[in-house]
Amino acid sequence: PSDRVDESAPKEYLKAVVEALPEAIEALREDLDTEPESAWFSSIGAAWMHLLGTLASDYGKGYPLYMQSPLFAAKQLEAQLGSYTELRHDTILYEKPNYAELGDGWNEEPPNPLPMGLIEPNLPFWGELLRVVDYIADGFEENYLFERDLEEYGALTMFRDTVERCGQLAAKQLQGKKLTEEEYEFIRLFDLDYMAAAADGYGGIPPVDVYRSALVVDIQTVNLDPMAISAPAILYQAVSEPSVMLALVGNENTPRVLIGMAFDHREFTGPHGRRLTDSMWKKRVYDRYDEYFDIKEGEHAPLPEKNFWYDGLRP
Repeated sequence: PSDRVDESAPKEYLKAVVEALPEAIEALREDLDTEPESAWFSSIGAAWMHLLGTLASDYGKGYPLYMQSPLFAAKQLEAQLGSYTELRHDTILYEKPNYAELGDGWNEEPPNPLPMGLIEPNLPFWGELLRVVDYIADGFEENYLFERDLEEYGALTMFRDTVERCGQLAAKQLQGKKLTEEEYEFIRLFDLDYMAAAADGYGGIPPVDVYRSALVVDIQTVNLDPMAISAPAILYQAVSEPSVMLALVGNENTPRVLIGMAFDHREFTGPHGRRLTDSMWKKRVYDRYDEYFDIKEGEHAPLPEKNFWYDGLRP
């Protein structure tokens, strides 16, 4: 490893790792298959890892074409690693959605057609996420934790209702059934802001930094070169700003382009010694913006190069 603040793993090392992966993955799969169901629900972390496994599926006929693309598997891998990074960082998993203004009702022009969104129809994911939420709720109740979150309009209760409905709509889409206007409105106004609780509790205003999802975590001290005993490196996992994902869908005989958010995952090494912190990483990710969130002029430090398995996902 060099003295750079960050660098991708050497390509020769990655090539050797990739060649050894199939055998290693099969051995790991055999070990995991012997684990009882209860082991996956022995902690929130284990349950979340089990949930991420539902993203590694084959999507054949009947699914949207973009989900049948080989590149979708790379996108799912990035989602798995991005969520794993957040899990290791021990953060709440959430996203800050964008939504349109409702308007003041004074525009006499005919209203625009109702946007037709999509719930990604991964039924195993929605079913498993519902199980994880129930597992968390049971833990809260048994240990008398966050009791307000379990009330009718508490954050976890609302989130459970949202997850359950997403699963129902996903199933309806896979069955080729039309969604109602109210169901499309549910998708359009999808909101998880209530999951970002302010430090001063309900009713407070979360600080702006809460909505900046970039974070970094060091997961291991490694030696990529067996001969470099005196030069250990720190292996980092990080997520940057979410990427914008465009997908072409055509359910209900209505071809259209949809916009969603996707993880931007990075894996890199840094020299042993001073460790990279969240504040340092966020400054690097968001330093290109001014106080009005416009991109500043001038050069900015590039982020670590993405791993080759994400090739093709971005221009």
